[in-house]
Amino acid sequence: MKTYKSFGAFARAMERAITELEPAYAAAMETGALLVATEARAEFGHYQREDMGPLEPWAELKDETKQQHIQAIVDGEAAEDAGPNTPLLVKGGLRDSIEHEFGPREFVVGSESEIMVWQEQGTPTIPPRPVLSTAMYRNTDNVVNLVGQAVEDTLAGKK
Repeated sequence: MKTYKSFGAFARAMERAITELEPAYAAAMETGALLVATEARAEFGHYQREDMGPLEPWAELKDETKQQHIQAIVDGEAAEDAGPNTPLLVKGGLRDSIEHEFGPREFVVGSESEIMVWQEQGTPTIPPRPVLSTAMYRNTDNVVNLVGQAVEDTLAGKK
């Protein structure tokens, strides 16, 4: 634990820490955004049934949807890792549309595709298959720890 010889020395250390906190937060946000985006992309093609918190496990694909996947594979239109029973993964475009942005105190992971909203929340004919929500749920503790470590390291003068 660092000790200070005077209140003035402590005040100077805190002034320094304040100026260094913003870049430390931003670095933590960037890392958090990358964690969540990577996890979200990895969800495609795999049934999500565990470690989903309050989210509903994914429903099995309908036979008709599996046939559409097979046809895309036969036609050479499917992603390399697509198969007949790979939910949300046929051509890979939705997965590839996931992007992230970050600032000093926040980050956003998402897609500009309206299809992502339909998959994330479901529709009257499509059951929800959340990837963004699941990825955030699974990484919340990691992001909180990243921010906490950034603050601790900055206040301790480690960064």
